Amino acid sequence: MIITMNHNTLPDNHKRSLSSSLYVVEKLLSELEREISSPTNQSTIKIVGEIPPDEKERMLSVLKQAKDYIAFLTQKYQLRVNVLELSNILKAQKAKIWEVLCDSNSKGLKGYGQLEESIAKELDNDVTKLQELINQL
Repeated sequence: MIITMNHNTLPDNHKRSLSSSLYVVEKLLSELEREISSPTNQSTIKIVGEIPPDEKERMLSVLKQAKDYIAFLTQKYQLRVNVLELSNILKAQKAKIWEVLCDSNSKGLKGYGQLEESIAKELDNDVTKLQELINQL
């Protein structure tokens, strides 16, 4: 089936799909922008290597152009801009973190082999402590 469009009007199903795709792309572009601007080492990640200043400037310019083009496409195709409540974003992120941590305790890791009871208990206590910290957000 071929869907015809009036000038720059996508059907609602297509708008929702495109809007979701552009949201993910924009979020990933923002992450890239942060890493290029000021890479952050974390406990689980060590970033090595550097980008020459002129290349960094070029890349940041392209990232800005890409984000601006996403804004243009949002208007062009009359995509709905999602208005999100910060507290809802926090709740959703906490739920994702909780899910990841539940899969990281001794029961969640059982599929990789049985742990000694003392190690399992220590791991479970550590995961629980991290969950308690996340709950404080």
